[in-house]
Amino acid sequence: MPSSHLRKQSRLYRAVAKARTLWVLRSVFAKQPRAALEYVRSEELDNFTYEIGNEEELARFIADVLGVAPRRVAHLRCELQEDIALRERLAVKLRPRTDRRDEPLFGRRIGWYCMVRLVKPSLVVETGTHDGLGTALLLRALERNAEEGSVGRLPTFDIDAASGWLLEEHAMLERVVGDTRKVLPRTLKGVAVDVFIHDSATRTSTSASSSRQRSRARANAWS
Repeated sequence: MPSSHLRKQSRLYRAVAKARTLWVLRSVFAKQPRAALEYVRSEELDNFTYEIGNEEELARFIADVLGVAPRRVAHLRCELQEDIALRERLAVKLRPRTDRRDEPLFGRRIGWYCMVRLVKPSLVVETGTHDGLGTALLLRALERNAEEGSVGRLPTFDIDAASGWLLEEHAMLERVVGDTRKVLPRTLKGVAVDVFIHDSATRTSTSASSSRQRSRARANAWS
């Protein structure tokens, strides 16, 4: 296990990190004491996972955007929630970690899964692999699409070589390590991106660069 992850699992490191966050965000937590209490109790220090209370609203949004019946999205939500094999595969890797929850919580990533299942893309691109939880859901959606005859692939980008520890090697998956401003244009040159998940740092320069690279990828695909 990388030294950075070992450090995050030490009690002293975690206590100091949580105290620092509580201090920096004291004005926010003062207005939301329940959120502060949940943060203190949570095992997680970053890349927080959670369930969302408006899954039905998210499903309606996806149905409206893609022009499909809401019941189709509802079916896919159930398909994911009932995927015991996927949950257990992720939980096996989560349980030894003291800086992560024991069970995977999908949150907004449910929407990613439903979208990929409905669009059936040939190429899904994700920036910001981090632990690999969202990546695992995207990959599972592609696996199910392939079972139905629609094959796709998933390159996922992260600057941290230790990212993606929840993932296993897979023929549809390509893990790319490096600054997306440099490696994204090389990887996507001449290809058409069907679905782009931007889940990396939201610094203005990085976001603008990713946007330009997506545009170039689309332009190159037709040149």
